[in-house]
Amino acid sequence: MIKEDMHMQVHMHQDGMRRRKLLIAIVVTILFTSCVRFFPLTDICKADMPPTLYVGPSENYIRIQDALNDAQDGYRIFVYNGTYYENLVINKRIDLFGEDRYNTIINGNRANVVIKVDKNNVNISHFTITNGNTSEPSSIIQINEGSSIITDNIISYGHHGIHLNHSHNHLIYDNIIRNNAGDGIRLDRSYLNVNISYNTILGNKDGIYLYFSDGNNIYNNKIQNNNRSGIFLNSSCRNNVIRNNNASLNGKHGIYLNNKNSGLVLENCSRTFNLKENTIIGNTNNGMMIIGSTNNISNNVVSRNKKDGIYLAADDNNTVYNNIVSHNLLAGIRFYNSTNDYILNNEICYNKEYGVYLDFFTKNNMIYNNYFHDNLINAMDKSLNRNKWNITKTNGINIIQGTIRCGNYWDTYDEVNEGANDDDLDGIADSPYTIYGVNTDKGVLLDTIPPYFSLPTISPISQTLGKYTNISIPVTDNTKIKEVFLNIIGPNGQLYNISITQNKTGDTYYLKKTFSPTGIYTFYVAARDPRNWNYSNNYSFSIRPGEKPTIKDNSPQTGKPSKEFTFNATVTSKNAIASDLSVIVHWSHGTIKNNTTMTLTSGNYFVGTVTLSHSIENLTYHFNATDKWGNNVTTEIKKIKIIDTDPPVIRINRYGPSFEDLPNSYTFVATITDDSIVSTVTIEYWYNSSEKMKTTMDSMGNDNYKKVIILQEKPSRLYCIINATDVAGNIKDSRDPVAQHNGPYNGFVLQEITFNGSKSFDLDGTIMRYRWNFGDGTTEDGSTITHTYYSSGSYSVILTVTDDQGRNGTSETRVTIYPFSRHIIPLTQLDLINNRYNLALTEPFYCYDTDGDGVFDTFVDPSQTLTAVHDTPVDFNDDILFLISIGDDFVPEFFWSTTTDLIFPIAHRIGIVQSRIVDDITEQAKLYVTVDKYQWIYIEIDDPYPLSPVFITTTGRVISDDKIWREHQKIYVFDDPETNYEFTFYDIYPPLTVSFSPTDGGIIDSNQPTIKIFFNIPATISAATFNQCNVASQLIRLDDKSYMYTPPGYLDNGTYFFEIFAQASHGRSSLSSSAVYFYFSYETPPQKSFLEENWLWILFGASIGAIGGILIFFKKKNISIDGFIFLGNRKIIPFFKSVIVGPVSIRIPEEGFSKAEFYVDGRLKQEVTSFPALWQWNEKAFLKHTLETKVYDIEGNSISSGEMEFYIFNLSTENKL
Repeated sequence: MIKEDMHMQVHMHQDGMRRRKLLIAIVVTILFTSCVRFFPLTDICKADMPPTLYVGPSENYIRIQDALNDAQDGYRIFVYNGTYYENLVINKRIDLFGEDRYNTIINGNRANVVIKVDKNNVNISHFTITNGNTSEPSSIIQINEGSSIITDNIISYGHHGIHLNHSHNHLIYDNIIRNNAGDGIRLDRSYLNVNISYNTILGNKDGIYLYFSDGNNIYNNKIQNNNRSGIFLNSSCRNNVIRNNNASLNGKHGIYLNNKNSGLVLENCSRTFNLKENTIIGNTNNGMMIIGSTNNISNNVVSRNKKDGIYLAADDNNTVYNNIVSHNLLAGIRFYNSTNDYILNNEICYNKEYGVYLDFFTKNNMIYNNYFHDNLINAMDKSLNRNKWNITKTNGINIIQGTIRCGNYWDTYDEVNEGANDDDLDGIADSPYTIYGVNTDKGVLLDTIPPYFSLPTISPISQTLGKYTNISIPVTDNTKIKEVFLNIIGPNGQLYNISITQNKTGDTYYLKKTFSPTGIYTFYVAARDPRNWNYSNNYSFSIRPGEKPTIKDNSPQTGKPSKEFTFNATVTSKNAIASDLSVIVHWSHGTIKNNTTMTLTSGNYFVGTVTLSHSIENLTYHFNATDKWGNNVTTEIKKIKIIDTDPPVIRINRYGPSFEDLPNSYTFVATITDDSIVSTVTIEYWYNSSEKMKTTMDSMGNDNYKKVIILQEKPSRLYCIINATDVAGNIKDSRDPVAQHNGPYNGFVLQEITFNGSKSFDLDGTIMRYRWNFGDGTTEDGSTITHTYYSSGSYSVILTVTDDQGRNGTSETRVTIYPFSRHIIPLTQLDLINNRYNLALTEPFYCYDTDGDGVFDTFVDPSQTLTAVHDTPVDFNDDILFLISIGDDFVPEFFWSTTTDLIFPIAHRIGIVQSRIVDDITEQAKLYVTVDKYQWIYIEIDDPYPLSPVFITTTGRVISDDKIWREHQKIYVFDDPETNYEFTFYDIYPPLTVSFSPTDGGIIDSNQPTIKIFFNIPATISAATFNQCNVASQLIRLDDKSYMYTPPGYLDNGTYFFEIFAQASHGRSSLSSSAVYFYFSYETPPQKSFLEENWLWILFGASIGAIGGILIFFKKKNISIDGFIFLGNRKIIPFFKSVIVGPVSIRIPEEGFSKAEFYVDGRLKQEVTSFPALWQWNEKAFLKHTLETKVYDIEGNSISSGEMEFYIFNLSTENKL
């Protein structure tokens, strides 16, 4: 079977070879026949079948050049697939073609010329021809003779792709020419080539380059992404036609007409050069650059080039017409030193700088009938009125479909508000448009054609209420649509004037809207271009009613007060999906009324959860559902019965004696809550063998109740039961004991955890048993007990307490048990420690991560030789270290890095305090400390302020808190050392606190008559009151931190307040504090003497007697009382001389005087001329002085008071009138 298959394969191969030769003959025949389309009848198109030579691995020729050498004129050479490393010279008239252009490869081995053609009528097709020399002037194909056909080849990686050297009449058709260092196709003095067409020319230096080459036809080529120019015509290239090419995305220009770099380059090219119907987009420099004469540039699209669209420089007599020049980054068309050019019938728009730019030396050009719009600046003409922007008015269709040709259309000068008036309605602006300076367009084209409407589309023409109606209408204009409005008249006459200017797709404007109410709507469209309004015909559509949603109530039939109640409804609509429905429940319960928006959960189910009030009244509600178009439905009001079956909940907050000093006073405080309302709260109480007494507890608000019970006796314990009843009749009491677990708890595997239930209590009896269920399957009894867990996890712990009446109380908490993550020191490091420190450790030490945060935090040495100083690790640049001490002290000998397992020694250094600065105002202190330097140090200094925060810095670094320890009045610092450290202490003086003995609420009586005041730091009491009486002077200072005060023992019995204000002796701290005492008198009030009771009457009698004695003495001595003692100008008492205390005042009340003079000690002090008058002498004065006053009437007569002698005591120096 295998032999038969092998024979078949050989047979098929031989048969395939014959078929392949037959196929080649057919292809050559077709190719031969098609040459008639391109060339006149010559000797190359004879009917004789030419001989064919075959090149391939099993053919007569394995090298192409060998076949070429043996061939004669007119031969065909067929090359099978394969790679042929050759460079060929063709000097005979032959057809050379490959089997497949992708797989038949001629590799030039970096030769200067891969294929050199030195004969007319050579045809080359179906090859990949590659790997030539990339330096100048090498070529992949160099043709030195005429009339060749180069088609269906891939030509790459040489200098020039195809070089036509002084050769003519060629067809370069349907090739891919890419990635060559020079030109894709280069024509050097080559003429009348029938066409260069349908080639893809990519990634070359220039796409197509012409030098002194005339009469060539270049069309339908894709010329993109070349490094310089797409098409470059240089040095007098005439009568060439370039059309329908895509010259885009080239590195510089799309089309360049000069000896520079462009996409299409025409340098010194003139005489009927036709450049038309090309697409020139996205080139890095200019789209076209033209330096030449008499060229026609027409019907091209020049867009999105990185510089100018069309650049004309030093050119003349070129015509640029019927082009679209848009979206270029600089100018649409730029003229430098251009003359006699015609620019007409172009649309020039959306260019980033200028539509058209003409420099100063550009002159005698004609620019008219162009459409300028949406450029940053439409035109810039820097010449001095040397170019023409309009022609004489001429009948004819212009660029914007008007009937007169004259100037250009400018979108910045087309509206009346821009000054573009047209009073004669001829479509030409009455005033010229200023371009720049003196340059104007005197025949500006104006838009005379209004917008045009196509038939609108209304979908649907009859719509359900609430759904969208879509209205769209195509609106076109010869210039630009400025505004579009949709004017709608509703069924009730309501008007809608809606701008749809921004709602645009292409030329179609649209509106998508819901309309309400129902009925017939009529509309028309109004549109405006720059100058003209137009209005469409009237059209109509209708809105029909929609269907209301339906509601099915699924809510529960009963509820509970204070609990959540969930409304549930199924809401459906024929016109809307569930997400388009809005469902609201309007409900009322007790004092609460609310509207709750319900939430869509799934399908068409809507729920709304609310919390009811404490009332047991019925809940009332109804639903409202609305779709997004306004169709709505409301259900009837429904009532839900509210049932309360849960009794109140009692939580005891305080129980037992009110104060330690009042053992017969008991206070009970409870928080009592209920789903509805608590109606009554009572407390039954008894002690020893007394009868049970009952009273009502006082409501304190916020569900809190309180009762203070004062007994005549002092029992060891007061028993009670609190009873609570709600308005529904549910009753709850406090007979059950209360279990208090004191949780939650945390711990680690194998760690003993202490559970404490000692705070549990029983108000009416005694707890007899504490039962702990640890959640791991074990239970134990005890008030306070330890338990060990053997696996990590979270456990529920339940404490159950049982009292002497068999009643139980339970409470639940949780305990979280963390696993240990362990890291062990390597044995090599253990040996290092033994050798370095002369130890004999046999079992490795290790560390744990006890809290699961990824950081080792617990050190364990099984031999108990090593300890971790301060029991905490140190984070040093993300390296977790343990400071290890040999023994059990605070000084480490080395540290262990848990990250690297390295061991480093540590030097213990006592810091030397060089200076200390204390600031009492800011309550700060600074210590400046120096240490000896070492690799790693452990600094120790005395801690002068152990309760104050400390901040440690060194050479611009801050020592982090985890490297600082404060124990036993010492500060320890671990650091990679420096020499100088600064310790800053804050709040060095603690806040002032005070305590009293007896404490607040204590008793003052004969057994304890004195109040003692104790401060935590030295302080001074600056004010003290006892029952609002100042007693600061009666305080006795015991030392710098304590005082005592003993109130009188005979005060009335009652409650007294003792208040103090104190200031710390150092720092800013101060306080006000008070205590309340129950005062019981223990002394008899002292009796008053005769003098204490009658001192006022005795003083009064003595004064009268003294005055009488003085008067009798003056009379016997003939001493007269001529004066008074004055105080503030007021007579106080008679005296034998005038004595004045304070200033002297003289008043002259009469009028009719002309002048008054006042003399003191004979010197004039003041003169006044207006009356009545008041003069005051207020100088500093003591003892005896004289005073005289003179007054003058109108006639000049005067009278004097004479000099009056008086005694004065005045310290003031202020003068007043």
